[in-house]
Order: sequence, then C-alpha cells, then structure tokens
Amino acid sequence: MDCPSWYSALLNTGDGDPSPGDLGNCANGGGDNTSMEFDPCSVSSELLDQVGMGLSCDNGALPPCEQAASSGPCSGGATSGGDAPPPSGTGSAGGPQNRALLGAAVAQALQDLLKPNCAQSVFGGGVAKGYDPATILTDMENGTKYGSIQFGSVPSYAFATENSSGFLFWKKATITINTFNDPSLGIYWNAGNTAVNGLALLHELGHAFNDLFGQGSSAIIFDANPDGTPNLAAENQNAQTLAPCN
Repeated sequence: MDCPSWYSALLNTGDGDPSPGDLGNCANGGGDNTSMEFDPCSVSSELLDQVGMGLSCDNGALPPCEQAASSGPCSGGATSGGDAPPPSGTGSAGGPQNRALLGAAVAQALQDLLKPNCAQSVFGGGVAKGYDPATILTDMENGTKYGSIQFGSVPSYAFATENSSGFLFWKKATITINTFNDPSLGIYWNAGNTAVNGLALLHELGHAFNDLFGQGSSAIIFDANPDGTPNLAAENQNAQTLAPCN
C-alpha cells in the first residue's frame, strides 16, 4: 500500500500545534512568539491560586486554541474533557486502540532515545538546559508535571498534534493523538504499528520541548501551514532529524 504524499518517511504528525507561539499567537492565527497573551482560563484554578496574582476564570470559557479549533493552526488542538474516556478508534477490528497502545509506544520511544545520536541530535538544546527527553515523555504519559497525552478527534491528515497552555513555570504541553484510522489513507496510531507510534511520540515530544523550554530545545521545527495542513518540506526535514531514532 502506498502512503499518501503527506506521509513522509513513514511519519506524519501533521502538526497543527500553535508553536512557535503561545495562546496569544494562537488566538491571532500564528506569528512570532514574542508576545503571549495569558488567558487565565487556560490553566486550572489550582495553578491560578499558586500564581497568586489575583487572576481568576469564572466564565467557563475554553482556552483560545479550543475556541478556535475550526480555523488556523489551532485546528486539531488539544481536546477538552479532562478525564472523559477518549473516542473509540475505527482501526483493526478486535485490536487494542487509543490508550491501550500507549504503553508499548512509549517503551519503543524510550528504546529509540537510547540509539546513538538520537537524544542528542533531536533534543540536544533541551538536554543542555538539563531536561531529559525520556523523563519528560514518561511524565507526559502519566499526565503530571509537564503535560499529558490525550486521544481525540483530529483532522484525518494528521497523525497527532501538540499544543501548550499555561504561563511561565506553570506551562504544560498536550499531545493529542488522532483516534481516526483508515488504512487506505496511511498508517495511523490505531493501526497498532509500535515502531511508527514510538517515532511519532518523539516527533511530538520535540514540539513540546520547544513549547515548554524555549525554541531550539529540540531540532524539530514547526511543520504546519497557516491553515493547519502539513508543510511537506518541514515534515521532510523533521523526518531527517529523527533518522537517528528510527
């Protein structure tokens, strides 16, 4: 089966994440990341209490990226719903789906990070700042300090997306994996290919590193067009960057 043109090097994450840029840039449809407008509704009330700046969110509004989920680079961003169960995938009948595949994919990604030059080539900027990609990925798998990995409805051209929310030291990243699966279009998460899934996690982790720890913390570059569709040239470059991990 031939993969579609957007599925370069057996890896398409079709990142619709708003990086580089944060919530303010996301709401404005992209741009540089020098002016972030902090929305108190983008973080939990517990974190607002810790900030201690008298900030509050009492209107029940969604974060800007979720309000703008149907337009611009926010398309396919992190899903809301907290602990709600993820939508069912439509993949191979009887096989594990969604989060049931996460443990094996994370284990594969951790093994990939041990390959010569993988961690240093992809995450060298963050490593130099003291951030270990294996630790950050495990943390996100568990949904603790640095963010979480979710499953939800993402445009069919995307394998997964990444975005960030929060403020300063309370910033978190969210990787949203597409529950959609159609073998005629390409390899998606719910096809159950552990090697592809593990590499996709590292790709999205690269975007998360740049969002969490500053641009240049990973060598993964922003790879979405202004309308959220994949930028093929950037995706090809990211596939080359991840080659030592493959």
